[in-house]
Amino acid sequence: MKRINSKAKGDRGEREAAKYLARLGFEGARRSQQYNGRAGLADVVCPDLPDLHIEVKYLVTGMDFGTKLFREACQQAKRDAKGKDWCVLWKRKGCRQWLLTVPFRAHYPTIATFAHDQDIAHRLRVLHD
Repeated sequence: MKRINSKAKGDRGEREAAKYLARLGFEGARRSQQYNGRAGLADVVCPDLPDLHIEVKYLVTGMDFGTKLFREACQQAKRDAKGKDWCVLWKRKGCRQWLLTVPFRAHYPTIATFAHDQDIAHRLRVLHD
């Protein structure tokens, strides 16, 4: 069995996520400057979503709603956002569809996950406005 290079997989996922955001109409999305060793930066940055911390999880095995990996991804995004709005844009292994998890209400610890492109685009626009 071939060993997966997790850094290469993450880099590929971030590039694919940036392309996905561009397809949704968010121009200029790109990978951040994380490779310079600056931890805590968003995985993807987008001029159309300047105050949104975007955490990307790509082809994650075992990540699903309610799992430890899911909770850890949300906690990481929230922590790294440092008070800004945050989201987790993720794709499970074996699935074609991107999913978006965001805080549902600003003052409640509730999160919501969106699965359809138009719902994801709408939610990202709502977070921006």
